Order: sequence, then C-alpha cells, then structure tokens
Amino acid sequence: MYPGHLHLNLLPITQGVGLGRELLDRWIVCTTELGLRGVHVGVNARNKRAIRFWARMGFAELHSPRARTVSKGRHLT
Repeated sequence: MYPGHLHLNLLPITQGVGLGRELLDRWIVCTTELGLRGVHVGVNARNKRAIRFWARMGFAELHSPRARTVSKGRHLT
C-alpha cells in the first residue's frame, strides 16, 4: 500500500522557508514517474512541528498507537 519510504531531514536554519515542500514535491514527481504509488514516513511522536508538516503534505496517520514513532502514509496517484 505504501511501498516507498522517505526521510526528509533539514537543519533548523533551512526549515520554514518552503524547502521541505519543494524537495518533497520533486521527489514525488521523480518516483511517480518510476511507478511508485505510495510512500510512508516515520516521525518522532514528540516532534509536533514535523507531524504538522507531513499532515499538510497530505500524509495520513497510519496505525501507531502510543508508539515513539508516528507512521504516516500517502498515496501518490
């Protein structure tokens, strides 16, 4: 369902200026051209800012009750 896995780590000085969104958009274009139809990410449950970012990027929370890592997935069709 979400066969691709993605890590997107930016230094604090590069956060909040649209770079994460741009990198993700480019990654999605490249991988969908190669046939990928779904991707998942893992986010530290304490990192509320990152959780909000992935939600804004269209990632839905997958089943991860009371885990240290929140799993999120997105279809790329």
